Amino acid sequence: MLEEVFKGAKSESFIYEIKFARSKPQDTGNSGITASLGVYGDIIAIGCAFPKAPTGFMQLTPVGPFMGDHYSRENVLRYRQMFLQDKFSLIGYGLHFPSPINSSRVSMINHMIPRVILKISRAKIESVTVAPIIEGRSIKAIVQSYSITSSDKNPLTMPISIGGRFYLNRPAISEITEAGIIAYTSHKNKIYYEKEEDVIICENPEIGAKMFIKPQLPFSLVEVDKPITATHLVNFFARFLLKLSPKKTEEIRIIYSPEEKDLQMISKLHTERILEETANYWDEVLEIDPEIVKNNALTNLDDHIIKRNLAYTVGCCLYEENDTTSLIADHVILPASWNRDSFYMAIAMLEYPASYKKARKILTEHVRKYLNWLFEKAQKSDGSWGRSHLITGEVKDDVFQLDQQFYPLLLAVLYCKVVLNNSILEKYIDNIRQAINLVELYKHPHFALYATKETPADDLVSYPYQFSAHVIAWTTFYMLGEYLKEIDPELASFCEERATEIKEAVMEKMVATHPELGRELYVYTTDLVGNCEFLHDANDLPTILAPYFGFCDTDDPIWRNTVEFAFSKENPAYYPGSFGGLGSRHAPAKWTLGDVQELLAYNLIGSERHVEKIRKKLRGDIMVDGLFPETIDPETGILSTRAWFAWPGAAFVWALTSWRFAEVGYY
Repeated sequence: MLEEVFKGAKSESFIYEIKFARSKPQDTGNSGITASLGVYGDIIAIGCAFPKAPTGFMQLTPVGPFMGDHYSRENVLRYRQMFLQDKFSLIGYGLHFPSPINSSRVSMINHMIPRVILKISRAKIESVTVAPIIEGRSIKAIVQSYSITSSDKNPLTMPISIGGRFYLNRPAISEITEAGIIAYTSHKNKIYYEKEEDVIICENPEIGAKMFIKPQLPFSLVEVDKPITATHLVNFFARFLLKLSPKKTEEIRIIYSPEEKDLQMISKLHTERILEETANYWDEVLEIDPEIVKNNALTNLDDHIIKRNLAYTVGCCLYEENDTTSLIADHVILPASWNRDSFYMAIAMLEYPASYKKARKILTEHVRKYLNWLFEKAQKSDGSWGRSHLITGEVKDDVFQLDQQFYPLLLAVLYCKVVLNNSILEKYIDNIRQAINLVELYKHPHFALYATKETPADDLVSYPYQFSAHVIAWTTFYMLGEYLKEIDPELASFCEERATEIKEAVMEKMVATHPELGRELYVYTTDLVGNCEFLHDANDLPTILAPYFGFCDTDDPIWRNTVEFAFSKENPAYYPGSFGGLGSRHAPAKWTLGDVQELLAYNLIGSERHVEKIRKKLRGDIMVDGLFPETIDPETGILSTRAWFAWPGAAFVWALTSWRFAEVGYY
């Protein structure tokens, strides 16, 4: 039984029963393939990298395509909500039983393997769903393992079906501020059963994508639906009769894979080995150095949230290909890459204080391969990184955002700082020169300030010069000036000089007195000729981190005033209410990223009372599985825009585990 398999598991976190108000699908993955499960353990999405698809990603889901107006916020949110519907709205993939579900209990083994226990009339069903990691290698497959136990005194014959509602294509990528609609190639799907191989195949012939579904049963199939080709969602099932003796258990397994070789390999391995190796892998990678636990007074819930969010980043938002790795915003709604989001995801991995040397190497290697992806695969439009990229490297949204140009350069320096060698900077010095030359085209003719077309919230700027982007610009130039001295002395000298000029220009042109508060603040945006905007957004982490990066001191009165303003009702992006906090006009609501900012701010200030208050608030922000959503309604606490969002979780991990934060040190 599966119960026996997990006796040695180090961590099983109780998540919820289906009455929980802020529920969402449970996610698992292994850096190559992902799965999301509904409340009864049925799979509602399987995703994986697939270069032939228009987005470089393929998804099998019962939700179907995103149709209608891509520029309509209401339409986008309506489509996203479909992934959160219950069993009666989505016919997911797995076993389907004849009796109603009486109860459902979900937990998470080692923060990455969903476990579901169902009770129906006369039987108990336990399932675990795992993305296998065998001998440290990710296998492109999803395995559903079931234990079905009779609770009846008499022999039981139960008709069970395997299948669901099928749609295989590229994911929708539904954005609130769409800037690059990608046309669907084809909606045509073929679903059929191949008897000789005993496998169900869902195929999208136009893009050459397939998903193989192999049931491993104690009894033969008695009926299979006829093959069907359709351009819409279609139900397809195979059926068998399960015969159970009183109080006895039968084991059933279903394997999903886009690759025949991985399907065949996993089908030959025992369930016990698959589960134990995968659980042990996550246990080792996620274990935190005891000193960090002690220094930061981490509770059991903190421990789960930290490990769950890091596991989600590594397992579901990271896709390896040869010596490159892409990092995506989330694996269901927006499987695309933003340099900004990915920077904080990478830093969480890079500075994670794993207990095991092997685990630290795994995490830093992910960052190295991500830097390879940034400099080698991520394409540039007119020399600049786009607002976002597909995992193939192709530009998704072709809009110039200033901060997105600096994050890759800063990450390269921080990687060198952590691994104690400058190999990445040496390898990509030409790319770094090109990036700096491109940014210089956006410099004001008289000041060392740079124009941008959008804010870090992906919205058009009111005025072209944005403050938080200049904190990242200053930090990047300052650190390049230090780390390039031996690699390129001339460029190092330029960077040092530019950092000094940026600081001077910011203090002259980006500080103004708030008309109502009567205090000096760092402005949000300005045109440099007297017009400015007072605002602070949940996406503007560099403003809060300015002392951490060394841009200013924590006792800088202008920074202190800006922080106080950021988390007050005077800020147009602050949303009061029982669940309120810092948000964004991009999606008007409280953003969990805003609460992470508040934690970072008062950690830097050194207010222990305020830090503990915000930590408690963040514990209440999580979804049922410990992940953070994008936004929460400030009055009701209900999810507003998006259940999946890796950035706030990664920033939370960084905030509570970084050695530098533990020591309150600066770069």
